[in-house]
Amino acid sequence: MSTPARSSRPSTPASKPELVLDKEKGSFLDQFYGLVSERAYSLFETSGGFHGHDVAHWLQAERELAALPDVQESGDGYTLSIRVLGIPAEQIKVCVTEERAIVCAQSSSSEANAAQSNDSFLEEQRSLYYVIRWPEPIDPETCDAELENGKLALSARKARREVSGTAQDSAARGTTPARS
Repeated sequence: MSTPARSSRPSTPASKPELVLDKEKGSFLDQFYGLVSERAYSLFETSGGFHGHDVAHWLQAERELAALPDVQESGDGYTLSIRVLGIPAEQIKVCVTEERAIVCAQSSSSEANAAQSNDSFLEEQRSLYYVIRWPEPIDPETCDAELENGKLALSARKARREVSGTAQDSAARGTTPARS
């Protein structure tokens, strides 16, 4: 029996990206949607400035600025994983709400990447934004972020749902539940 080959690259230790505080989430989202707006306008100009495709340009801009994560469910929670190669943890911020996670990564190698593009908008960008929707609402207070070997993992527990109208609730109110 042969042993599996090991990677010649040494494993880098896991580090913690910054989680955005609740009081900063509004400006963080404004910053992201500002980039989407700039990109959508760039697409409008690139297409000849013809009106009537604003929604298509907006959606394309969101797609270009978003990443498709690997999503894994584990009983009471989810783990989202995305690649952010070459970006250290101290240059990554994560904003988490019940519905989505937004990752802002300050790219130090964007000039090299922009040289391969003909798009002046992409050449000007120094940040990467990833918008990731959770499969169902999560509890943002339970979110944890770890960066290891260029892979960002966000883990959070599912939001607890308040169940109303149960027999136990009815008994506490002194009523009986309606039956159909």
